[in-house]
Amino acid sequence: MAVALRQANTRSGHWFASGSERDWVVLPSDDVQIICLRPLSGSESEMCGIYRAIEGGHLRHAEFAPPNPQQAGDFIAGKLLRNAARTRLTEWRRAIP
Repeated sequence: MAVALRQANTRSGHWFASGSERDWVVLPSDDVQIICLRPLSGSESEMCGIYRAIEGGHLRHAEFAPPNPQQAGDFIAGKLLRNAARTRLTEWRRAIP
């Protein structure tokens, strides 16, 4: 079931959507007719824009399962995750003009 994306959400940006069998980060857009997306597991080079009137109805809010304490990793896994997040944030900050 597709959920229509509200204009206010796409203008403020930075929330998660699912569509085309992928999860996306919705980024801010100056044009209310264009929804800017970046794949959740992708790079900045994979960013795209879709025209709301044509493809906007195929997106829906992404849902993720809550964390399971029994699947918690060890210290090394946590450190790897932290380093990956820091690297990603550094790349993101460099991309902002």
